[in-house]
Amino acid sequence: MKNKWLKIFLTSALLNSTGALATLFISSDLLNYSVISGAALTIEAGATVSGELAGEGAVGIGANATTGNVYSGAAAGTGAGSVVGNVYSSAATNIGANATAGDIYSGDATGTGDSSIIGQIYSGAAANVAANGITGDIYSVDATVTGAMSNVQNIYSGAAITLGGGSSAGDVSAVGAITNPGAARSTDTVYDAELHNPVPFIEEYGTTFDTETAMAQISSAQASYNGLTDESNPGINPGTSLAGDTTFTSGIYTGTSLTTAAGSTITLDGENKENPFWLFNLSSALSVGATNEFIIINADENASVVWNLGGALTLGASTSFIGTVLATGAISGGAGSYLSCGNLFSKAAVAIGSVTSSDCPGLASNMAQPSSAPDDEPEAAPAIYSPPGGATTSVPEPSTLAIFVLGLIVLVWRHRRLG
Repeated sequence: MKNKWLKIFLTSALLNSTGALATLFISSDLLNYSVISGAALTIEAGATVSGELAGEGAVGIGANATTGNVYSGAAAGTGAGSVVGNVYSSAATNIGANATAGDIYSGDATGTGDSSIIGQIYSGAAANVAANGITGDIYSVDATVTGAMSNVQNIYSGAAITLGGGSSAGDVSAVGAITNPGAARSTDTVYDAELHNPVPFIEEYGTTFDTETAMAQISSAQASYNGLTDESNPGINPGTSLAGDTTFTSGIYTGTSLTTAAGSTITLDGENKENPFWLFNLSSALSVGATNEFIIINADENASVVWNLGGALTLGASTSFIGTVLATGAISGGAGSYLSCGNLFSKAAVAIGSVTSSDCPGLASNMAQPSSAPDDEPEAAPAIYSPPGGATTSVPEPSTLAIFVLGLIVLVWRHRRLG
C-alpha cells in the first residue's frame, strides 16, 4: 500500500504541480547533451546541433554540419566544412577539409584536412596536418607531419617531425629526426617525455563522459516514468495508429507501439495551462511517417514533452519532431528529419539531422533539474570537465519549486514509513 499511495501522490503532483516532477527523473548530466547514443552516432550533412554529442560507438559528423563538443567511444570523423567544438575519441580522429574544430583528444592517429582550423591536438599516435591547415600546439606520441603552407603553433613529437614546404611553426621538439624542406620555425627544443606526453591529457579529457553511467541514468529515468502508472492509474491510451492530424492535450499517455501516417500534424495543446507537459510511455516502438510536423500550441515557454520508448524511434523524411526521447532501441531519421526542440537519449545507435536543445518549448529541461541523482540512482561523473584549455559548463541549480516538490515527496515517504 505504501508504494501504491506514493505512486498516486506522485502522479497527482505531476498533473497538478505544473509539470515540475515531469523532468526530475532525468539527470542534469544527461540534459547537458543534445544527443547520447549507446552505439554509433551520425549527424546528417548540413545539420545544426545546439548542444554536445556523445556516442559509445563511432561518431560521424556530416559535411557542413555544426555541433558542440563531440565524445566518441571509438573513432570520430567530421565532414568537409563542418564546425564542431572539442573532439574526444578513444580511437582515430579525422577532421575534414575546410573544417573547424576545437581541441582534439585522440586515442589513436589524428588527421586534419586541407585548410582546416583546429585548436590544440593531443594525439595518441601519429598526427598529420594537411596543406594550409592551421592548428595550435601539437602533442603526438608518434610522428608528426605538416603539409605545405600549414601554420602550427608548437610541435612536440614522440617520434620524427616532417615540416611541409612553406609551413611555419614555433617550438619544434622531436625524439626522432626533424625534416624541414624550407619551413620557418622559431627554435628546436628538447623533447621532455613527461611534459610533452599527450596521453595524460587524452585520458583526463576522456573522463568528461561515462557511457556506463549515462546508460544507467537512461534506464533509471525510463523506469521512473513507467512507474507513474499502473492498473489503477493507467494513463490515457493513445492507440496504436494515428491516421492523420491528431491533437493531444497535456497529461500521461500509456501504450504499446504507435505509428503516424505520412503528412500528419501532431498537435500538443497546452490549453493555456501553466507549464504543461506531455509524457508518452510506450512499451515498444514509435514510427513517425514522412513530412510529419509536431507542434505545441496554447502553452508557455516552459512546456515539456517526454517520449519514453521501450523500442526504437523512426522518423520519416522531412519530419519535424519535438520532445526529449528516452529510447531502448535505435533512433533513426530519414533525410531532412530533425528535432525542433528536445534531446535524444538512446541505448542503441542514433542517426539524425538538426537538434535544438535550448531556449524552446518542449524541453524536459525547461523545468529545473536536480544537481545530482537521487540516492538510489547511480551517481554520474560530471558531464563536463575543464581540461587544459577547455571550457567549463556549469550545472544548473534546482529551482525553488523543484526543491519544494521534492521536499513533499520526502515528507510523504517518511510519514508512510513511520506509519
